[in-house]
Amino acid sequence: MTKAVNKEIVRYLQRTVVLAVLLLALSPDVMAYDVRIGAVYYNLNQAQKEAEVTYLHSDTANRAAYSGAVSIPKTVVYKGQTYRVTKIGDYAFYNCCDMTSIHIPGSVREIGKIALAYCYGLTSITVDTDNTVYNCGETCNAIIETATGRLVAGCAYTYIPRQVTSIGDYAFCGCMGMASVNIPNSVTSIGKFAFADCRDLAEVIFSDRQATFGESVFINCKRLSTVVTLIKTPADLPYSGTPGAIFPDEVYKSATLYVPKGTKQLYRSREGWTLFEHIDGD
Repeated sequence: MTKAVNKEIVRYLQRTVVLAVLLLALSPDVMAYDVRIGAVYYNLNQAQKEAEVTYLHSDTANRAAYSGAVSIPKTVVYKGQTYRVTKIGDYAFYNCCDMTSIHIPGSVREIGKIALAYCYGLTSITVDTDNTVYNCGETCNAIIETATGRLVAGCAYTYIPRQVTSIGDYAFCGCMGMASVNIPNSVTSIGKFAFADCRDLAEVIFSDRQATFGESVFINCKRLSTVVTLIKTPADLPYSGTPGAIFPDEVYKSATLYVPKGTKQLYRSREGWTLFEHIDGD
């Protein structure tokens, strides 16, 4: 993992650890979660009778928090009280390398940030058909926010359907085994670190519509050797020449950018695109 990718994560975990130490000084029983029921960790809202799926404790410990096939139930029972599972919290499955699949129930109405980042072994994502907030398209192996078309999280076996209008921050961060990704022309924006640390990614294909980009979208994708774009009138790429550049320096130097015939000089004149040393469009 790169320092740039982990900057926000580290800050969050540092705050969490400091708070945990202070609370432990007062009560030796305080944990980063309220209860474990079955194979899932939860925080419980007793007033609302709602449960939030959460992480185990810290980065290191969370690697082993979840493994294999994880199916989140709609409700859980604790001390005779029934709680409806309505949220997957921030960082809930972060770095759970041995988790192979996850099923989201119809009760979940909110998914926190970086909830599925660095799940290296994840190959299957499904969502209950009765979920009114999220869906998984036509079994596309991703979580999509129904109202907005935002792809919240994906895995190595995700294909991006045309119902997707944006790719969220960290959506594919740390996916292993994903060799190629095709961005359809329905996508108008790609969030920060969306494909960061996808170390097996070798090819990216952009449609004929240029999306807006967050920072460091493909940072540390060092095997990326082919970038194909069908855009005939490209706009400048943001963050050029900064630590937040869309592609890492290695890609600008060694990858080949394939552009529509007759547009090579146009790409040479556009900020960001011109950083590619190898452009093929003749």
